[in-house]
Amino acid sequence: MSLVPLNLQNRLEESGWYRGRRVAVDNRVAVSHPAFLVLAELSGLQLYRFNDSHEVCEIDFQFISEKLDETERWEAELGTELIGFAEHHNGHGELLISATGHVFGGGLIGPGFWFVGSTFQEALVNLITGVPFRPMLLETDTSVSLYGRTYTRADPEVLHATSPELR
Repeated sequence: MSLVPLNLQNRLEESGWYRGRRVAVDNRVAVSHPAFLVLAELSGLQLYRFNDSHEVCEIDFQFISEKLDETERWEAELGTELIGFAEHHNGHGELLISATGHVFGGGLIGPGFWFVGSTFQEALVNLITGVPFRPMLLETDTSVSLYGRTYTRADPEVLHATSPELR
């Protein structure tokens, strides 16, 4: 069974994906973690999207072995292992998947952490169609910037480690 939603299969085929595709996965990724299936099916592929008349590499599927300090803080706060499975938006960010299958993004150029989707399939659709991500705040943080806006705990869009959407 494929991780690729039916409505995105043509887009991924343009990048070299085909049903039943399997590639080797770095042995640091446990077979039991959802990142393993994502990397086995999609590693080495790139998905492009037009953004304001410029083509950007929206997703560059690859194992991200080094964890940012912020990623480690989120792992502790969420109580789950996060594994990077792609660079995002021309390398400005990274995409991570939790042991429960939630997908998050983290900034590589500037700070920030955001929620992309409850499942890999939902996240992939959100990434390709440009659905805005939800900003996230650690318990020790008071604000976060995303999409040129500063969010605080008072903003309903902001998620925390204890938010029901993340359980």
